Amino acid sequence: MTNYQYGKASLSVSITAQNAPATVKIEIKALSYSETVSIGRGETRKVTLPQNAEIEGDGTFRKTVYISSNADISVVSANLKEFTGDSTVLLPVNELGKRYVVFTPNTGPNPYKKEMAIVNGNSQNTITIVAGTRNLWTAFFGRTKTITLAPYEVYLHRSLNTLTGTQITSKSPVAVLAGHECSMIVGTCEHVFEQLVPVESLSNEYLIPAMHLSSSQDTAYVVAPEDNTVVTVFTRHSSYQTKKKLNAGEVFQVDVSKHAAILRSNKNVMVMYFSSNYPNDEFLTNVIPTSEMSKSWTIHAQDGYDNSVVVVAEAASASSISGSFKWKKFPTNEKFVWSTRSLGSQKGPITISGNSPMAVYVFGGKVRHGYGTKGVCNSVFTPVPAPVDPCENVKNGVCISTDTATCQAVGDPHYKTFDGKLFDFQGTCTYVMVNNTKTQNGLTPFTILAKNNHRGSKRVAYVRTVSVLVYNHRVVVSSQRGVVEIDGENAYLPLTVDGGKIKVNQRGWDVIISTDFGLEVKYDWNMMLYITAPSSYFQNLGGLCGNYNGDRKDEYVDPKGKVLSSIIEFAKSWKFPDNDLFCTDECNGDCPSCSPSLQEEYRRETNCGVMAKKDGPFAVCHNTVDPQMYVDNCVYDVCINNGVRNFLCNNIQSYVGACMSAGIKIVGNWRTVANCPLDCPVNMHYEACGTACAASCADRDAPNKAANAMQGLSAVEMNAYLDCYPTSYSSCQGAGDPHYRTFDGKAFDFQGTCTYYLSKLINTADSSLVPFEVLVKNENRGRNMAVSFTKTVSLTVYGYTIVLSKEDPGKVKVNNLFVNLPFEQEEGRFSIFYSGYFGVVKTDFDLTLNFNWESHVVLTLPSTYSGEVEGLCGNWNNNANDDFLTPAKTPAATPTIFGSSWKVKNDPGCSDECQGNACPKCDGPAKNIVTYTKPCSMITDKQGPFKGCHSKVNPNQFYEDCVYDMCMYSGHSSALCGALTAYTAACQKALGTVESWRTENFCR
Repeated sequence: MTNYQYGKASLSVSITAQNAPATVKIEIKALSYSETVSIGRGETRKVTLPQNAEIEGDGTFRKTVYISSNADISVVSANLKEFTGDSTVLLPVNELGKRYVVFTPNTGPNPYKKEMAIVNGNSQNTITIVAGTRNLWTAFFGRTKTITLAPYEVYLHRSLNTLTGTQITSKSPVAVLAGHECSMIVGTCEHVFEQLVPVESLSNEYLIPAMHLSSSQDTAYVVAPEDNTVVTVFTRHSSYQTKKKLNAGEVFQVDVSKHAAILRSNKNVMVMYFSSNYPNDEFLTNVIPTSEMSKSWTIHAQDGYDNSVVVVAEAASASSISGSFKWKKFPTNEKFVWSTRSLGSQKGPITISGNSPMAVYVFGGKVRHGYGTKGVCNSVFTPVPAPVDPCENVKNGVCISTDTATCQAVGDPHYKTFDGKLFDFQGTCTYVMVNNTKTQNGLTPFTILAKNNHRGSKRVAYVRTVSVLVYNHRVVVSSQRGVVEIDGENAYLPLTVDGGKIKVNQRGWDVIISTDFGLEVKYDWNMMLYITAPSSYFQNLGGLCGNYNGDRKDEYVDPKGKVLSSIIEFAKSWKFPDNDLFCTDECNGDCPSCSPSLQEEYRRETNCGVMAKKDGPFAVCHNTVDPQMYVDNCVYDVCINNGVRNFLCNNIQSYVGACMSAGIKIVGNWRTVANCPLDCPVNMHYEACGTACAASCADRDAPNKAANAMQGLSAVEMNAYLDCYPTSYSSCQGAGDPHYRTFDGKAFDFQGTCTYYLSKLINTADSSLVPFEVLVKNENRGRNMAVSFTKTVSLTVYGYTIVLSKEDPGKVKVNNLFVNLPFEQEEGRFSIFYSGYFGVVKTDFDLTLNFNWESHVVLTLPSTYSGEVEGLCGNWNNNANDDFLTPAKTPAATPTIFGSSWKVKNDPGCSDECQGNACPKCDGPAKNIVTYTKPCSMITDKQGPFKGCHSKVNPNQFYEDCVYDMCMYSGHSSALCGALTAYTAACQKALGTVESWRTENFCR
């Protein structure tokens, strides 16, 4: 870039070989310049470039400096002239991006200009430049300009007007540098420049030290890449906080001449530090975000300058950093400290290391000279060795990995990868969280999927369905607590598959899916997902959980191994096909935002801040699990969901879970302190920790899991919840043509084709019972007018009408509008989801309605509705003999009279019974022929796929229904498949065993 106007520049690159000797090649093809140097491990070599490599003027040039190496290196570039110059750390190619926002200091005498350079890579590229401010240049050329760069071309643009806020978007990754030919705060001017960080790599929290030894005019410039960015700055102490709302390209100035500052924002921002560097000349540098702090840095102090180092570190481990540092605390956050120390004339690469993450800068100067830059993060280039294999020398036996890493998607959702990278993503499709990217002997392949959905707000999404694919099985967890789906069939917990290869248990609020090779998936049936992988999969994974290689800087990698520049592109690359045609990967212009005043309110100790309260119920956990991330997530979730306290309680529960997983017990009743009461069912009580579950055949080690099992739910409560399922519910169903079975078990056939009450609440005087109505509409099919089948099922509850109809297979309408499944009502009063071949509606009072969009409907009610309902399902008084009661409470003599008495309305062309010649003719011998009986005998076959269910559900009536339907439809396979499906559903409801009976060519 252009440096001042007088004299020839001294251009150089200082190259350091990191962990191995490096052979480095430096090229400038336009100048026919090429030089190769050998650098020993840990050594630095300064290479002087041709003086005419400096770019002077505006436009496109071919003076790109291309540096390649056979080993990892770091590079610091310097552009020095007499009385002016600066340096910057150069980013490697894999850290470049496709989107940038520009900052240039808006100071300096005429005719010296602000400038920015866009450096292209190895392929032709299209770049769009949108000016941040209106001026004469934009008035003449317009605010938007598109350029095309050939491989290794550089575009330089200079202006007397500020370039701050300019947005740069490219088709392929580019490098962007920005600065000023000769900027000035006081005294004489100085050339300053810095390579900019891509928008994708920015962060939302920065610790900004005061980088000077004496009086200096220093400013941190905060630049917003997106609209509705809210920035909060803390200086001196908590009462000195400033909030500012910025739109894309706008800048906020923070004075750090006297005090350090902490900056937090609701969206990622860029922070640039511009110092007068008194008594020397100015410097410009990037500020390192807390997310990019590292344990080891190397700084490059300039030869012949009076140099200083600045270190930001954790207070608890500051003493582990060698050197004489006088530490100062940051405002409002005593966890971090900072210090500036003079290095004198000490030059060359200096490595600074400690026991915990830190940030390091170097600056310096002499008369009419100045420079400043951040350090080089050593961990970026340091290969992370695979975890030690304790079984490496074992000749016999089975090895189980002892080390693990955990990935999480919590809240709306906030992701944290195996390597610790934090990001937010609001997509509502199905995405691969983790899978194997490499085939390696001894590693069992697996895939974990997560499907997100909206709840109330369209601006954010939450994890709704989790699928684990392993050992040729598919385990799916959705919103139905205590139940999972295994290979398309519902199953209650605990569950053991393939002799213990897969285990599914409920521990506290969570379902735990674990495998025999150490994989564990924990989900709370709501919005908190944790995935723990054993160290044997180190460097063998991919997905939204990252690549698990110990380096959080290269997480955004697609399935082909290509490094991507944005979170959206990264997530899209891991999208998994599903049937949701309306899912989205972005917030589509309605991205979440929250006012500074609301953020402050929700961060108080009476709200989310209770987790970080020093004398609060969670203080015992602070040294083990830092609450800051959980507080930030909580503020974000509660704010964008309009203060609904349930989101606050869910986030606190997440922190409690993290503490208990780390072995820290939260004593006292935190739910009372945080105003998060727990509603327990009848005859149950809440305990933070309870006694362990007893050993069982499914889990013989259960007593030893007490410490990990209880996250806010006692064992007594857990057992009571599970044990009540077989005895406290009753089901009614209509299947086939249709054959009804009431709650009390009475079987009958009714062929009406109108709309009827299947069941509804009669006793509306009891306020504890939620009113509901379930209607069924039947139809004739084909030319057979003798029988009817269920066509449409509707549930009316809480003022909503939910409709499942054969006319729209696989779809559900809520208040006459189609919804995507899974769907949850905003207040959680009911949810709708798929379960095998059925659509399922489940309410918060445990009504469950199943319909397969074909002919089979099942309604399940809790025992609180016993004796309080009527309709085709009967009155559920444990007496099957009085089930044929009409609305007038009189007994009906025939099923037809009973059925027609519960008619809701006369649909066009409907009737309550068969007419004349259309009446059934399959009674007696007509149906007992082998064409009908043999296929149906699969139900009663003592060696067949249903043999494990016979003791649970009597197969005889289902067999009779099957033969009858086969006869009525002349042996059509759909009648057989419907009958087998009906018996399968009844068996599953009774927890009976059903072996596989469907094939590719039969009943698919």
